[in-house]
Amino acid sequence: MYNSYLVGFLVKLWNLVESSYENSILKKIVDNIRRFFIFIFKHSVVKSIIADEKDILPNTLLYKIYKFLVNLYNKILIFLNENIKKLGSGSFVFATVKKYFVNDETAISTLVRTLRFLFVGILFVNIFVKKNIYISLMCIILIITLSNKFYENMKSSNIYKLVEDILSVDEGGDQWW
Repeated sequence: MYNSYLVGFLVKLWNLVESSYENSILKKIVDNIRRFFIFIFKHSVVKSIIADEKDILPNTLLYKIYKFLVNLYNKILIFLNENIKKLGSGSFVFATVKKYFVNDETAISTLVRTLRFLFVGILFVNIFVKKNIYISLMCIILIITLSNKFYENMKSSNIYKLVEDILSVDEGGDQWW
């Protein structure tokens, strides 16, 4: 009936749960609680406010202040972005940052190199000061295992492929369900 085993399994599971719930004691308890609340909220002002069609949140002062601050923050970031691009077009630092953070692979590679350099420096300082060096060694080992090819290694792993296959859209035709 379904082209996807996962969707078929989930539909069967849902049907089982739904039929079990219809005949359960939990449904009877929930129905009694629902009837009790319906009786209490009959002609209630609180119910009329909650069930009103108008949005309550956008009309509050706190929401308007929040919206103003978010818009202001957004405008400041757009202004800074435009001016930094204008001022930094000939800058060595701007060109270097742009070069090392072009896409995900170069960003991860740059991050791994930076962390490796940082933890090696911390390790040398801790050796000379004769402090506990175990944490620094563990961090260096972790960073070394995250090599420059981390992104490619992650994409080629079987677990990544399994999760990607489960979450990918199943294009099985007109009746994919």
